[in-house]
Amino acid sequence: MLTPSAVESARFGFKVHRAHHKDLDVRAFAQAVLAEQADLVVLRVPASEREVAQRLARAGLPAVVADTLVYYTLDYSKHEPRALRNKDLVFSVLREEHREVLERSVGEIFASYRNHYDANLFLRREDFMEGYKQWAMGHSEGLDPDKIAWVVHRGDQYVGFCTCSHDEEAGVGEGVLYGVDPNASGGGVYGDMIRFTSQYYKERGFKKMRVSTQVENFAVQKVWAREGFYMDEALQTVHINAFLSHSELEPVQATFRVSHQMIERFGDVSGDRNSMHFDDAAAIAAGLEGRIAHGLIVQAEISRILGVVRPGPGTMFLWSGSTFLAPVYPERDYALRIAFPHVDKKRGIYKAVVTLRTAEGRLCLLGYSDLMRRG
Repeated sequence: MLTPSAVESARFGFKVHRAHHKDLDVRAFAQAVLAEQADLVVLRVPASEREVAQRLARAGLPAVVADTLVYYTLDYSKHEPRALRNKDLVFSVLREEHREVLERSVGEIFASYRNHYDANLFLRREDFMEGYKQWAMGHSEGLDPDKIAWVVHRGDQYVGFCTCSHDEEAGVGEGVLYGVDPNASGGGVYGDMIRFTSQYYKERGFKKMRVSTQVENFAVQKVWAREGFYMDEALQTVHINAFLSHSELEPVQATFRVSHQMIERFGDVSGDRNSMHFDDAAAIAAGLEGRIAHGLIVQAEISRILGVVRPGPGTMFLWSGSTFLAPVYPERDYALRIAFPHVDKKRGIYKAVVTLRTAEGRLCLLGYSDLMRRG
């Protein structure tokens, strides 16, 4: 259900997983995220699953809709790739010797290009821009038999690159990443790169070729349509910022217990005399083991720790949200953990992640807070 992404984990410095589901079982998926203690999950689901972020939030997982990815397909049984318009273009298989020019070019080509990583405030642009360079060079000759790339020249002038991958068994090639050097833009260079790679897979006997981009990238989609590609799939990319492992500060860990006296006092102060908190018989009739604690008593302990222990005095809530995944019973010990996956000390901004677990390790509460500390 979840696939660890070693490359992205190394790039961003925390545990990143990927997942792709056509029919997402949110409950099972949430359990997998919790079991893996994932920090970031990049999830792709059909674009028709418009409510997925709300369903994930209901399961306690903070989700950001990052983009809509559209796929176009060229079916060789219905369309023949056309000849290049620029006859002077030379395509050379990408090798290590091309690294310097390619990395410079990638930095310039994609400097203002926005992708799903841009939607996540916890990711630094310089990190995923570096990822473009690694991604492109990862298609160099000899590294992976299912990947290939070319650098494109016109005479002595470098004009661009194209990277592809393929599935021999399925007979499908895929255009992964294309870039035209800003000094060579226009004149149909991009279109000819599409034609060249299309012809490459046609000559190898493949049945189809696919390409993909963010839905708002209209310019390349116009080129693909002119070259015989048709849109046949749209996926929604969702980032789940679970941050269940990573912490930039030492996490606060404590044993927490709600007493019957605390429940009585809270009921008196708040006026909340709900029978679920005071009557064992009523609680058992409702399917519980017995009376349960007010959720706000737990929240009060979290507030105390954040305001007194860490970050400490001067801390204020900007936003807070939590999900109770199991009831909290009085006179039982629970393990409370508060981690801080994002800290901006210059601005005094902290992100806190709270978990409350039973002695057996069952998760009862998952909460997230944005904090500001003054002074």
